[in-house]
Amino acid sequence: MSDTINIQVLNNNTLLKIELYNERKSNALSLKMLDQLINVLNNKIIIKKLKCIVISGANKGPFCSGADLIDIKNLNKENSITTYHEKINNL
Repeated sequence: MSDTINIQVLNNNTLLKIELYNERKSNALSLKMLDQLINVLNNKIIIKKLKCIVISGANKGPFCSGADLIDIKNLNKENSITTYHEKINNL
């Protein structure tokens, strides 16, 4: 498990706890993690009764160091920032 998010739905489906896990990169948000986050937040069954979302880092140190720059570098240079921003806007 190198870059993922852990999901917990608690308190009778009213609390969503999201934990970012990318230990080697100070919890940098990879495209894979971003896609997982979008899928969870677009899940109408989870979101229906939700009252609170808590997002935290899984390990000691920074909560999230930002975008995973290696992921962005590996994208097509013309589309890299646009692709990442489009995904962020879909949240």
